[in-house]
Amino acid sequence: MQRKIIRAMALLLSTFMVLASMFACASSTPQATTAENTTVAAATEAATTAAATTAAATAAATTAAQATSGSGSTQAPSQYKQAPKLDGLDLPPVDERLPKNPLVVTPYESVGKYGGTWRNTIVIGLRGHSLAGFTSYEGRNLVIWDMERTEIVPNLVVDLPIISDDATTFTFTLREGIKWSDGTPLTTEHVQFWFEARESNLKINPGWQTAPIKVQDVIVHDEYTFSLVYNVPNPLALYDLSRHVGGNAFFLPKQYLAQFHPDYNDKAEDLAKEAGHDDWVRYFNDRNNFEINNELPTTMPYVLQNDGAGANTLSFERNPYFWAVDTEGNQLPYIDSVVVDIVESEDITMMRAAAGEIDMQMAVFTETYLYYPFLAENAAAGDFSIGSFDIIESGAINLHFNIAHDDPVIRAVYGDARFRKAMSHAMNRDLIINTQLTVGPVKATPRNFSPYPGSPWFDEKWSSAYTEYDLDKANALLDEMGLDQRNAAGIRLMSNGEPLGVVIDVPLYDKSFVDLGIAVADSIKVTGVDATARSLEPALWGERGAANEWEGSMMRGSGGFQFGSLNDINDYTGFRGTGWMTYYQNAFIRNRQSVGAREAVEPDDYPDEIVKLWDLGAEAAKEIDEAKRNELYKQMFDIHEENLYVLGIGTILPGIYIVSNRMGNVPPLHADWSFGHGGHGRPSQYYFK
Repeated sequence: MQRKIIRAMALLLSTFMVLASMFACASSTPQATTAENTTVAAATEAATTAAATTAAATAAATTAAQATSGSGSTQAPSQYKQAPKLDGLDLPPVDERLPKNPLVVTPYESVGKYGGTWRNTIVIGLRGHSLAGFTSYEGRNLVIWDMERTEIVPNLVVDLPIISDDATTFTFTLREGIKWSDGTPLTTEHVQFWFEARESNLKINPGWQTAPIKVQDVIVHDEYTFSLVYNVPNPLALYDLSRHVGGNAFFLPKQYLAQFHPDYNDKAEDLAKEAGHDDWVRYFNDRNNFEINNELPTTMPYVLQNDGAGANTLSFERNPYFWAVDTEGNQLPYIDSVVVDIVESEDITMMRAAAGEIDMQMAVFTETYLYYPFLAENAAAGDFSIGSFDIIESGAINLHFNIAHDDPVIRAVYGDARFRKAMSHAMNRDLIINTQLTVGPVKATPRNFSPYPGSPWFDEKWSSAYTEYDLDKANALLDEMGLDQRNAAGIRLMSNGEPLGVVIDVPLYDKSFVDLGIAVADSIKVTGVDATARSLEPALWGERGAANEWEGSMMRGSGGFQFGSLNDINDYTGFRGTGWMTYYQNAFIRNRQSVGAREAVEPDDYPDEIVKLWDLGAEAAKEIDEAKRNELYKQMFDIHEENLYVLGIGTILPGIYIVSNRMGNVPPLHADWSFGHGGHGRPSQYYFK
């Protein structure tokens, strides 16, 4: 309520009066958060821009810093304190390092104590989303989910955005006085630099030109207020803005990165060559990678201390300029440092957990519930507790066939819906679940790819479609396709006389994925399709998928369709680019973006239903009216149910994580692509008891 009053006051002071009722008439979304209902305003664009400027001035004097617990606003303390580790260092006083209105975090349990080193591990290849939980999500997002994951709340900005009536313009005001880790003030100059140097630069980001939804422009109103202007209506933008941004925040440290960019330094290419890079683009991206570059200024709670390229250990220390405090004015984070060991296998992580050498960790454990028995057996010895949560994904793992295969004969087979339905009926899901997706009393349920059971769009009929184990149906469908001839080994023959087979690529994110791939391949073989599964290092798996050098592929992905966000829509349509859920049509997407791509078929050969999915996705993403948007979703879902582009096996087992019994303020956590591993828990307020 306070946020509504403050915004109303700001609008009244502006030259354009906007009726308070505008905040209630914006597009709504199933499970819309309180924050969204407050901010999706139906104001004219001119009034919105003018109001934003006035709001920026008013906010500094009247807006209390936002708490992250979802309980409302908390007044900023009158005095601030710092960690003892910072005493005696050559730093400005803590009051000068904090913004005028720092974010006030209400600790989950109690005000914590300073000190300690947080120990955890990550497995090679899982670095990105593992680090996001305690670094980038909390430290780089304009807005984030609160601890309870019930609403989207302000983070680096003083309030949620003011949104134009056509949902194209989102106006934010940064907290005045936030500083980068090098002491440089964060201003809209850094937002402008992000847009001009990185986001709209076609050498760094060539996909920007053809992106169906993108930030078309950035309008700077003053030192702290700016507007993101999208090329089309984007009523679902808040969901995307609250996702973990990884390496592409909406602002970049110009004071450091400009030297590596030719638009700002004519010697940038020479610097790249001297550093051993082929061109300035590679060097710029390398220097802009907070996971490896310890020189990169940041706004995160922890700053990388060592060169992360090829390192076996990543060491992070508290950021003395971090811009959040607790309710008693203690600058966060509480914990002094974080040490992340990069290990070769999950087994090493298990052993370290059992020995009490891990303080809090989601990465590795989250990937599979199969670790639960071992962890439970060793919890007392390791002095940790185990948390669990429901993973919001379409299923345990999904199977794709490359319907855009280079070979036209193979493409005709994989592209036939009867083939995919036959493969679905050939899967003995009960057997696979009993052997691969059962841990004690916890067991998956057979289901095909579709929104997860907790989604407002869950459909039991669709979820169970084609999941019946029926070899007679499977063989009849293959015979109907004309694949009724076999060689001496019993393998079905394609129209060119070659044996029909499929190699299923499985990324080695977790060894259980490979076991699932083998089990699926064994099921398919019974129909006379020569199926095998092979494990690939994650990077190679991604490269082969992007290059269209694959036949079948298995991967856990999203597809839970929790909110109907842009990412949800893209998972089901591929309208704005490829992803794990759209590998089946990857080459079509790449060719659409760059006609003539080697790995794709000609546009005239795009399947009608794939083109329809692209069109439906683009239309749904910009549809402001909820009822119309839901109708578009239904059309998308109907196409998937009929064509079975993605095959599922069963529901996903719960995710797990461990927390040392010495660590406090850790709320119930959740791992999601939206906020990395546990980022919503505000790791800066964790502490050692």
